[in-house]
Amino acid sequence: MLAERVEEWTKNWKLQGLQEGRQEGRQEALQESFMRLLSKRFGPVPNDVAQRVTNAPPEQITRWFDQAIDAPSLDKVFDN
Repeated sequence: MLAERVEEWTKNWKLQGLQEGRQEGRQEALQESFMRLLSKRFGPVPNDVAQRVTNAPPEQITRWFDQAIDAPSLDKVFDN
């Protein structure tokens, strides 16, 4: 009985670890893509902007990404 519980807990921990790893990977990929877009459109990205992107949740980065497509300047990407 205890052995079965330990096995189940181990499987759950592994699954949780995989899910967290995937989420972190998606977050990093989104950040990298957004930073690439910014540098292609506006040139070198200042450190304060890079830090802001690093600390932002994925939903915010997605909104900024959409704004960056049409923004006339780097500052306008972060309006709103």
